[in-house]
Amino acid sequence: MDQNAGCFTPPVATKIRAMKEQLATLRMPFAKQELKGKGGPIRGENSVTSLNNKSFKFRVSGESFDAREMIASVCELLASIRRADILKPMPIAPRS
Repeated sequence: MDQNAGCFTPPVATKIRAMKEQLATLRMPFAKQELKGKGGPIRGENSVTSLNNKSFKFRVSGESFDAREMIASVCELLASIRRADILKPMPIAPRS
């Protein structure tokens, strides 16, 4: 969604960018096995630091992330987008 920010009103595009940045800190170690903004491997395994309120907590670069809170934040963002916030359709790559 961030790559197509022009499809949304500026306030929504800003929220999408902020969410992407927040998620990138947690996504990079799990998806790419490296820390955000740093090349090379993470030199350790990703592990759960806590099981709190039926949720996993992770610590990445000294910052704690609660899985349920992260999912709730994404759902909140998506639910906040109204039809008027969508300015045009996202481009779709041609199928081969």
